[in-house]
Amino acid sequence: MSNSLALSCVINGEAASNAFKVKLDRNSDVGDLKDKVVAKAWKVFGDIDAKNLATWQVMIPTDEDASKERIIAAGHDTKRRLKATV
Repeated sequence: MSNSLALSCVINGEAASNAFKVKLDRNSDVGDLKDKVVAKAWKVFGDIDAKNLATWQVMIPTDEDASKERIIAAGHDTKRRLKATV
């Protein structure tokens, strides 16, 4: 088994087709995820500190029509807020 994993990330309000991949070590926590997301999407986040991001786990549609829809975390029944571990 690999010690790394890849997550598909979408910025709230963006189309699922704008998803980007973030690779993490399996021992990473939510803080590590936030750091990677800010580094990968720095043009979007600018000077925002990674610790101020809200991260959510949602199911992203994979069919072509649904991938054009905007992802809004509040509209997902299956959303779950990811909290930092200490």
